[in-house]
Amino acid sequence: MMLGQAPIDPGARHVEFDLLYTTQISFAQDGVPVVSVGLMEGQEEIAVTAPSGLRVRLSGAADSEVLLPPNATLTTRVEKAVPGKSRWRVVLEGVSGGDFKALKFARERWKKRKLDFESIQLGGVVGYPGRLLDNRVTRFLEKKHYDTRDEAKARVAEITEQFEMHDDPPGLFKEPMKRPSGILVATEEGSKLELRQHGMLTMEARDGGVIQVKRVEYGRGYRHHNFQDRTYHGSIVVTLDTEAKLTALNRVNGELLLRGLVPAEIFPSAHEEALKAQATTARGELLAKLGVRHLADPYLVCSTQHCQVYSGKDREHDTTNKAVADTHGLMLFAKDDHLVDSVYSASCGGHSEHNENVWEGLPKAPLRGVADAPSLKGYWKKGAVPSDEQLERFIDKPPWTFCGNTSKGTKVFRWTREYPQAELDRL
Repeated sequence: MMLGQAPIDPGARHVEFDLLYTTQISFAQDGVPVVSVGLMEGQEEIAVTAPSGLRVRLSGAADSEVLLPPNATLTTRVEKAVPGKSRWRVVLEGVSGGDFKALKFARERWKKRKLDFESIQLGGVVGYPGRLLDNRVTRFLEKKHYDTRDEAKARVAEITEQFEMHDDPPGLFKEPMKRPSGILVATEEGSKLELRQHGMLTMEARDGGVIQVKRVEYGRGYRHHNFQDRTYHGSIVVTLDTEAKLTALNRVNGELLLRGLVPAEIFPSAHEEALKAQATTARGELLAKLGVRHLADPYLVCSTQHCQVYSGKDREHDTTNKAVADTHGLMLFAKDDHLVDSVYSASCGGHSEHNENVWEGLPKAPLRGVADAPSLKGYWKKGAVPSDEQLERFIDKPPWTFCGNTSKGTKVFRWTREYPQAELDRL
C-alpha cells in the first residue's frame, strides 16, 4: 500500500472527468454496453470499501493506481468546490428520431406559429449483441434560454395559453453550460493515507469482485427515504454533481445491472414468465434512456423511479437472475424496427394510458392504453372513451383486474391518504 499524500497537478486536465458529461458509451468484451448509474448525490462525504481491497485509479499522464488492503475504507470529501452552471430551455415538442413524417409536421407546425425554434437530437444508434438499437429523439426547443427554472416555467405557461396546448403542454430542458469543479480528498481510515484528485476518483475491487458503498441514500422525497450500505458489481466513481456536492455512480455491465434492477421492480416470487417479461421490458427501457436523460449529470441513468429502481447486488435473487439470463439481449421493437420505450408502473389502476396523454410526442402503436382485465362489461365498450359516470364507477367499484389482485398490487391499486391543509401547502 502506498503511504503519504499523492500530489496533485493543478494544471492537469482530467480526461475521464470530461467523459462523464458526454453520452459516449463503452462496451464490455461481450459487446454489452457498460452503463453509468447515478446512485446518490448531494453528499458531504462518501465511503467505499471492498472485501478484497480497493484498486484506486488516479488521473494524469502516469495512469497510476493505489492498492488498498482487504476491507480498507476510503472516505472522500470535496475542497474548493465550485458549482456548475446550467440554463433552461422550453421543449415545444418531442418526436422519435426516425419518424420523418412526424418531424416534418412538427417543423411546419412551429414555423406557422412563428416561434423562433431549433431542433436537437438526443440518443443515437447503440450497438448490442446481434443488432443496432436506435433510440434517437428529436426535441424542438424555443431558441431563447432562461437563467432559472422558474423563468422557464413561466414561459411554458405563456406558450401553453397562447397555442392552447393544455392537453400536451411544453416541457423543460436543462442545458449544462459549465461543469462543477473541486478537489476530491480521499482518506483511508487505518493508515491515514490521503489522495487528492481533480473532479473524480475511480475505485474497483482488487479481485474484480464486488465493491460496497456505505450509507447509500435512497428514496429521497418518498416516505421510504433512508440510508443503506449497498454492494455493486463493476466500479464506483465518486465525483461532483451540478452543485459541486459529492455523487456516487456505478459503472457496470448492462446485464449485471439488470440483475440488481429487475428484483427491485418486481417481486422475485412472481411467475417465471412474468419475471422474463419484466427483464425484457427493463432491458429495453434501460437502452431507450441512454443519452436521452440526465444530460446535465455525470451519469447516463439514475437508480430511482425517474429511470428505473436499481439496488445493486444485495437485491439479486436466483429467480430474477435466471430471468435476466434466459432473456439475454431480448427487447421490444416496433414495426418500424425502432426500440420501444417500454415504460411500466407499479400498478396501472386497471387500465393503462395512451403515451401521448402522459409524455411528449405523437401516438405510438405499441403504447396504446389497454384494460388490465378480462372484461370491461358493464363499464364501457373496448376502444370507447368512458363517460364521467362510467369512469367514476370504474374508480369506486372496479372490475376484477390483474394488477389489483396480486399479493403486492392490492396495496397500491386503490388507496386514500389524508393530509392537513398546512401539510398540503408545504408539499
